[in-house]
Amino acid sequence: IPADTRLVVGAYSGSGYDFVGSMRELLIFDVALGDEDRMLVESYLANLIAPQGIFEKIPSLSEEALSKLVAHYSTEAGLQTEENVVLSWTPMDAKGSLLPEMKLQSTARGQGKPDWISYDSANQSILFDDSEVGADGRYLSGSLSHEATTSMTVFWLGHYAEEAPFASSGTYAYNIGPNHTSHQRDDSGETYIVEQYNGTTYKGDSIQGFDGIPTVWSTVVNGSSHQFYANGINLNMQGDPTY
Repeated sequence: IPADTRLVVGAYSGSGYDFVGSMRELLIFDVALGDEDRMLVESYLANLIAPQGIFEKIPSLSEEALSKLVAHYSTEAGLQTEENVVLSWTPMDAKGSLLPEMKLQSTARGQGKPDWISYDSANQSILFDDSEVGADGRYLSGSLSHEATTSMTVFWLGHYAEEAPFASSGTYAYNIGPNHTSHQRDDSGETYIVEQYNGTTYKGDSIQGFDGIPTVWSTVVNGSSHQFYANGINLNMQGDPTY
């Protein structure tokens, strides 16, 4: 994964496959976290602790994990809106200080409407709602600030919608690179499964049972291995990729 790679949230890239669902938190570490650290972060997200910097909120997190946090995007801080329309999202570091160099800007594809990404104050979540199949779309885009790495851990708190215009093509919650690691829901037979695309498509278990339900999603990539989880359940991602 190259240094300072691009981050897209809510789409594959400028070409579409738009996410329909919600996201409240997104955490990115440039290290493959061990099970203990991974489960600590999953517990933190599952309990919806109001973030003030994970340094204070997860005191048992290892020094390595804290030092390797690249960005913590949270709707509790750094979210810029105008009449509930999301304009940008700025992450925090481990101590809660904002990192403006990694701000994500709301970006249109074609004539994508600004209000296709909005803030739901009742659930403290960003709503992605590209309800049309076509050339127009809307996503959040920016660049991470980190060194080149062959390992990464990504968490996000939110859900995929039960129905989406691009469901049979695949909808992306995020794409890092693009095409270095991603999180995607796609059709497979009579269900919907988790997928990762990094130049090759890798498939995991069905995630249709999580549709519409706030879920803690975790991905740990490390060299030639990757594990994907939903609420701590291993989704059995196939393949031996290279990062």
